[in-house]
Amino acid sequence: MKRHAFTLMELLVSVALLTLIVLFMYGAIGSSKLANKTLKKHSIQEQNRTMVFNLLYRDLFESISVEVLPTQNKHFTLLHLQTNNTLHQVAAPYVSYYVDSQTKKLIRLEAAKKINLPIRYEDRYRVYADIIISDVSDFNLYTSLEDANLSIATDKQATLSSSDDTNVSEPDTQETSHKYLLYLKADTLTQPLLMELSL
Repeated sequence: MKRHAFTLMELLVSVALLTLIVLFMYGAIGSSKLANKTLKKHSIQEQNRTMVFNLLYRDLFESISVEVLPTQNKHFTLLHLQTNNTLHQVAAPYVSYYVDSQTKKLIRLEAAKKINLPIRYEDRYRVYADIIISDVSDFNLYTSLEDANLSIATDKQATLSSSDDTNVSEPDTQETSHKYLLYLKADTLTQPLLMELSL
């Protein structure tokens, strides 16, 4: 005798299998979306790191003079320099890097004349300001790798000490270069940026 329909048991088994397949597919799609989101986040962080590295490298490599000053916050250093690198078509601009203590943003200022912080109201249109990166927790220049390791490991400031004023004041007139280690840590970077400099 020929059978024309499925039994109730066969239907129930089919529904159960279909439900398992749908749940498996839903989990796989969810995992794929999470992986794509994580990959996109890491890609953006790596792009940010490359962009910040290239900008700092060009500014410092083409620098004419460099001045490193401590701030009230032990995690942040103020960097003043004159460089041949420009973002706003200014000839041999003066550039300052500082971290805003409230917003935690690394800001780059560029102007035709030497920059004094805070910016005076009448000078606000003469200074170009660019937000380089946000969520910065550490921006320092150290005089040696040992100082940097000590500071990073113990969370104590190891920037240029006041006893070494020759490194933080006017550039040396002799042709001797000073070695620095730039350290930048931010949540928007895949890993902290570490750059060895001879200035």
